[in-house]
Amino acid sequence: MPILVEFARQLVAESRFADFGFIEAKVAHRFGLLIDGAGAIFIAERDGLQIGAMACGIAADWFSEVPMTYEFGVYVLPQHRGTLAGPALIRSYIRWAKTFAERVNINVGVTTGIDDARVVALYERLGLKVIGTALSNLG
Repeated sequence: MPILVEFARQLVAESRFADFGFIEAKVAHRFGLLIDGAGAIFIAERDGLQIGAMACGIAADWFSEVPMTYEFGVYVLPQHRGTLAGPALIRSYIRWAKTFAERVNINVGVTTGIDDARVVALYERLGLKVIGTALSNLG
C-alpha cells in the first residue's frame, strides 16, 4: 500500500489537482476497497521495482445492466514513460474489465493535465475512442 499511495501522491503533485490537497488516509482507504473487490489495482514492475500503477473501479450503470468500469488514474514514473509500462497497465485494465460480461462499458479519463494528447493517443492505439469531453471549473 505505501508505494500505491506514493504513486497517487506523485500523480496529484504533477497534475492540475496539485493545489487540491492530498489526504493519504482517504487514498489508502479507497485503494483498500478496490483491492477488496470494488475494483482492481495493477502494478507495473521493471527489474523488481514498482514503476507505475493503475487504479480501477467497477459499478452498475445508473440506467442499464451493462457493467461500467472506470479508472481513478494511471501513473508511470517520469523516467519510465514512453516504455511499455503505461500500455501494459492499460491493457491489463481492459482485459480485467472484459471479464465481467460480454458487453462492458469501459471508461477512462484524461483529466490530469499531464501530457493529455499523448495519453489520448495511447488509449486510442489500445482500442478506445474519444467520446465527449471532460470539462471542469477547477484546475
